[in-house]
Amino acid sequence: MPELDPITQDAMRRAAQMRNHNTRPRPPAPEPKPEPNPEPPTEKHREPPPKPPKQPHGLTDGLGALFRDKEQSIILLLIVLLMDENCEPSLLLALMYLLI
Repeated sequence: MPELDPITQDAMRRAAQMRNHNTRPRPPAPEPKPEPNPEPPTEKHREPPPKPPKQPHGLTDGLGALFRDKEQSIILLLIVLLMDENCEPSLLLALMYLLI
């Protein structure tokens, strides 16, 4: 076998260490402890059903619908910024197409 430079020898030594490290037997994993079953709630301790969230109305609902989706929000803001810069109309139309 020809003489190897020090960097290659070091790499070979590290590779052998990694192989030896991976072949060692691993200790068995501890078994999970079974959780005790909680008692079912009685009639007296039942929680009331959750109330539905209040639906906003008017102008706030319309604006909220526009900004629910992050990707659509970014495209909308980009359209507004480009409209202020008087960019090419075809670019604005392409961005509007992405909103469909």
